[in-house]
Amino acid sequence: MLLRVATLVAAGLSLAFAIPCDDVEVNLPCTQHSYSSVLQNSARCSGFALSTLDGPSAWQSARNGQGQWLQLDLLERRLVYGAVTQCHGTTLHCVRKYKFMYSQDGSSWQWVDGGRQFDGNGASLNGNLRKRTVFGNAVFARYIRIVPTA
Repeated sequence: MLLRVATLVAAGLSLAFAIPCDDVEVNLPCTQHSYSSVLQNSARCSGFALSTLDGPSAWQSARNGQGQWLQLDLLERRLVYGAVTQCHGTTLHCVRKYKFMYSQDGSSWQWVDGGRQFDGNGASLNGNLRKRTVFGNAVFARYIRIVPTA
């Protein structure tokens, strides 16, 4: 998911989730990603609707401002304790701050860690660097949303 640093829009961020018992990163396929909006109405898994780690592109929302999000469908309830984010590799757009939400059914949402704001990748000269974010409290969820805030 790509976040333009000067705005509150999505741009340059990719996610993976880990299970604490074996500490495995799960880089979900793009078919399990959905978005609040996508720049140029890119079709799923193409253009600005592609947000896997080490992928050729990143998600970028169609609108600047709050209320944008990237959502992952884990297909089943899983214990999630964090995320791995990555800047857009070629443009170096990075997410500076974000919050996470989780849901069992995709319609009723709760904030991870009571709405805590997490530090993102920040500005980086290397767009391939990953940042691991660990939640204060792991959550059982089928769906995870990342909500850029800065």
